[in-house]
Amino acid sequence: MHPSNDLNRNEIPKETAELNGQSHISPNQKSDSNREKRMHAIPKCGSLEGVTEICGSLQGVELATLVPYDTIAVHTINSDYRIFLLDPETGRALLEGGSITEPVEARVFGSSFGGSMLRTGWIGVGLRMEACANDKYVRTSPVQSLCVSR
Repeated sequence: MHPSNDLNRNEIPKETAELNGQSHISPNQKSDSNREKRMHAIPKCGSLEGVTEICGSLQGVELATLVPYDTIAVHTINSDYRIFLLDPETGRALLEGGSITEPVEARVFGSSFGGSMLRTGWIGVGLRMEACANDKYVRTSPVQSLCVSR
């Protein structure tokens, strides 16, 4: 297919390549405005399949396996946090640490790599903990270690 031809939105151009089981537009494919369309290969760790594999090998704690009043001490690259669980199923907790100087009611959502993919209800070493406290979204620096106490 010639780059200047109109593309049917449902057709995959011939200038595609298979990588990690996904189709990608080749870097030399031109759009109608003669600008270059650039699509970059998504590394396996950026795909849902890859994240599932990686998360299975990471150390962490599933909030739902804990009981109310368990405390999680979370040490990140930049700060220390203390999570006093009120409801492990929903992530409702008292959170203190980082810019939060005294315990406030919060909801711990889970962990992410810092992007839009979030593993809910789980805090993982090497990932960023995400929560909401004082009507503000909190995303920590990467977790270095954590400790659960009863």
